[in-house]
Amino acid sequence: MDRYECFRGASLPYYWVSHPRAQFLILKLVCVWRHQLVIVKCFHYFCVHKCFYFLAWQVIELTSTLIFTGFLSYGGNIPCSRVDDKRIAEVGPDRACAEWLMRNGAFVKWTDDREFLKDYNALPAEGDIRYIQEIDATDSSVMHYGFEYFKGCKCITHVKFHRCLYLKDEALENLSYLKDSLQDLQIISCGNITDKGIKSLHILSKLLSLRIYDLMYLKNKEECMTVLKSKLPNCNIEILDRVPTVM
Repeated sequence: MDRYECFRGASLPYYWVSHPRAQFLILKLVCVWRHQLVIVKCFHYFCVHKCFYFLAWQVIELTSTLIFTGFLSYGGNIPCSRVDDKRIAEVGPDRACAEWLMRNGAFVKWTDDREFLKDYNALPAEGDIRYIQEIDATDSSVMHYGFEYFKGCKCITHVKFHRCLYLKDEALENLSYLKDSLQDLQIISCGNITDKGIKSLHILSKLLSLRIYDLMYLKNKEECMTVLKSKLPNCNIEILDRVPTVM
């Protein structure tokens, strides 16, 4: 059976429900329902001609992906980042912050724990008081809208922002909530960060290590280094155009 034989002669709805890859496309299309009719019409047009099966699949997958990523870029992820003051009051700042981070794909490590918590469903019971010590936000969708969750978190010492596509200067400015605890900060391959955001880190008075790599919109590295060094004399600062082979 070739790649498309599974739905020759079958109804289009049956194929969409039964094929795993098609199910993922449906998930994306649900988020952009206004465009669904256009995409399905394109798919049907190509499927009428059997020689266009491969092209039909590529068209619908590419189109839905572009719309889906655009949907996220223009606010689809904001509801997951909004600060819930009621939740903070119910469970405390660290638990609420951990929930926000993990909803957006980041990992947390509690004080006295050796491993990062990577499964949202493995969060401890609400009565079990824990404190965040480290955050790994690699490839996460954290946005500045949620950084107020850091307010009240007193034990966070290490934070990694690697390839965070939605991280902007406003987020780095809001790291001031961690100025009394943060010691190690990595900002790597985050495409929306500029000189303004990097300079705002001078307020992190407890910082001992700051690594800044591969920021495409960082224009004046020397000036940023001068500003940071003048305010953070005890901090080891590295600003490089590329990510080092060994970190």
